[in-house]
Amino acid sequence: MRRQTEYRYLKLANILKEQILTGVIPPGEFLMPENELSKTYGMSRTSVRRSLEQLVQEGLIEKEVGRGTRVKPGLTIGSGGGQTLRILAPYPSYFMDAGFYIILEAFQKEFPSVDVKITNLPNVNYWRSINMTKDIGFQPDLVFVSDRHFLQSGYAEHFTPIQETSFSREQMYDKLVNSFCHENKLMAAPLTFSPVFLAYNSTIFEKYQVEKPQPGWTVHDFIRSASKLTLDTNGDGILDLYGFTLSASLQRWTVFLLRNGAKTLGKDIDENILYETLNFFHDLIYRYKVAHVISGAQDLIRSNSFFYNKAAIVLTTIYEMSYWEQEEIDFEVNIAPLPFGTHSSTLLMANALMIPSQAQETQLAQKFIQVALSQSVQQNLCESTPFLSVFENINERVKHESFLKTINIYRDMMSNNFFLDELVTENEIEDIMALTQMFWHGLESAKRTTEMWKALSTQA
Repeated sequence: MRRQTEYRYLKLANILKEQILTGVIPPGEFLMPENELSKTYGMSRTSVRRSLEQLVQEGLIEKEVGRGTRVKPGLTIGSGGGQTLRILAPYPSYFMDAGFYIILEAFQKEFPSVDVKITNLPNVNYWRSINMTKDIGFQPDLVFVSDRHFLQSGYAEHFTPIQETSFSREQMYDKLVNSFCHENKLMAAPLTFSPVFLAYNSTIFEKYQVEKPQPGWTVHDFIRSASKLTLDTNGDGILDLYGFTLSASLQRWTVFLLRNGAKTLGKDIDENILYETLNFFHDLIYRYKVAHVISGAQDLIRSNSFFYNKAAIVLTTIYEMSYWEQEEIDFEVNIAPLPFGTHSSTLLMANALMIPSQAQETQLAQKFIQVALSQSVQQNLCESTPFLSVFENINERVKHESFLKTINIYRDMMSNNFFLDELVTENEIEDIMALTQMFWHGLESAKRTTEMWKALSTQA
């Protein structure tokens, strides 16, 4: 059963409240319409209305018939008097929800007089939202980013390099450091990261007496297991349990291309590898009928059939697993080796902190990062949460060697992995997502999709 300790409407109410109290939405300004809030934050209209009602009761907003909801004109926002560290973060962010508190508690223990304010902005169009806050005079001291956000940031011009006086980048994974550097300067401080790996629902495997994945299992073993676990469980003639759930997002299925030996998704992509990979997906989905596709969903976690006990195996990340742990799902999740292809490779993603060049508390922001990257805090993070440390020595000390090998980050294995931006540009991502849409719906062949992909890459 999912936790009910914090209702969704209260979460949105707190996000909007922080935006109001920090001046991101100033007095007199109208909030987004209810339907836009619903879309932006992935909540029902009912939850949005309850959030707004909560803020009306607290005297922060007022409703105007025919015009919408606005922050009360003349609302006085107190300054607090002491030092304040302002952090901007996207919503949703599963590391912020389930891991960031470790860093925050350590910082507040060392700097008890500093008031840390965390303001959430929509994950969709994150930088556009940040630029809008700048236009009204709000300036954060730290910005929480993903690896993809980092590339969109214009970091060389708008952000300050990270001081490396209290930690050694040599202890971090080279792959992480290199991804957040510009001209050998660390422009963002990585806090945690995750590979993409395979997870399975142990409870389903046990219920239907299917052998669980073992080291060395093959793609044929995978297909055999998925086939046994694709079932009509209630006898109504419709499949309601699938062996495998697959996302159409490039941040997931690209792992198959990497495992087959691809080194790029751009114009130099190997045509044979692309065709063989796409054809394999059509086998899984439409010939063997053992896979279910998630297509076009912004929130992969809540829309994922695996989350709802409707699929036995999924490609996932540490971030998603942290969400499942928070929600206290009623089944056991284990990880399995990737059986696809012959190359030891997977995708990576990471979270980091950046310091805007116009930050008012630059030194305090640097100190926050120093705390976050201390050995003690990183070890506590690794021990107390599902998340990985950015320091290789801590992961090897805290996590089991077999676990690190299974998720493909043990020692030299890490160098075989890729961030998405190493494989494809941001513009190409949008083009590829558009041209593969019909393929994922079963309306275009692997051969034709490969031809269109190559033609697109050639035009680019």
